[in-house]
Amino acid sequence: MSNIYPVIEIFKSFQGEGREIGKEVIFLRLAGCNLKCPWCDTKESWSVKNSRKMTITEIIDECLALGVKRIVITGGEPTIYNLDMLSKELWEAGFTLSLETNGINYFNRQYFNYVAVSPKPPHYIINDDISYNDIKLVIDENITEEIFLEILGKTNITQLIYLQPEGTNPIKSLERIKKLFEIPLSKNLSSRIRLGIQAHKYWGVL
Repeated sequence: MSNIYPVIEIFKSFQGEGREIGKEVIFLRLAGCNLKCPWCDTKESWSVKNSRKMTITEIIDECLALGVKRIVITGGEPTIYNLDMLSKELWEAGFTLSLETNGINYFNRQYFNYVAVSPKPPHYIINDDISYNDIKLVIDENITEEIFLEILGKTNITQLIYLQPEGTNPIKSLERIKKLFEIPLSKNLSSRIRLGIQAHKYWGVL
């Protein structure tokens, strides 16, 4: 198991998406991705050539220097790496951990307090063996009512579903989201669906 990770950036900011919106966090962005979506807003994270190769100790020291005890591990796609030792040692150093993942790969949930899964078009795959808190569903031309209902069917009563416009054509994406809200659903499901926003873009922070 490697204790070296390719890091694009480590920085302090505010969570701008999902259930943890508004919380001050450290973003730990790892390099490399297994999807490379065309509307991705962090394309610089796709290649490990752009990364710093850091030991877990170096990552912990840099995070401690920022003075915030909540870390969001993101990418790229962080689960292309084994996160067991990294998450364990960050947790032992006193950090509360969140994970942002596309949901394709299995990962060990043990040390993550919060996990947001963002299944990507066109196939919207979520690994049946992973545990997560919420879904952030990027809405583009690939979404259909059938796919939407299939994803909803995989959730439980504690999980929220955020419908998030894709960035290249947000107006068209919002029109698709409005149609999804019009689909007749049970009270259990309809009460858990939210319009997902990227508030950090309005705040003027990363």
